[in-house]
Parts: sequence; structure tokens; C-alpha cells
Amino acid sequence: MRGVCRMIEEGRDCLDVLTQLAAVRGAAHQAALMAMREYALHCLTDPEAQNSPNEAIARMMKTLQYLP
Repeated sequence: MRGVCRMIEEGRDCLDVLTQLAAVRGAAHQAALMAMREYALHCLTDPEAQNSPNEAIARMMKTLQYLP
């Protein structure tokens, strides 16, 4: 993101900035998917990690609403 901000400050071409923003968004989305996968694999399957399976699923669903 710092690189994108620097591009804007330097007055770089709008399409270049938008391309970089799309790349950042894609990378953030992939990181979020990886984190949710890890959560599903480890937290949902570990009965000691949550009070109940229903609570764990509800927490995951609440978090998913923030993903684009």
C-alpha cells in the first residue's frame, strides 16, 4: 500500500495506480481466504478452541461478512 500511495504522490498514471490497487486487493483477498481456511481446519475442528461448534461457526460466519 505504501507503494500505491507513493505512486499517487508522484502523479503516476491512473491506470498504473488502479492496476496496483487491484493487485493489492487480490493479494489481501487470497490472504483472507488462507486465514479462513486455517481457522476452519484448526479452530472448528478443535473442541477446546471454542465453547461449542455452533459458536465457532457463528463467529466464522460473522467474520466472513467482512470479506469482499
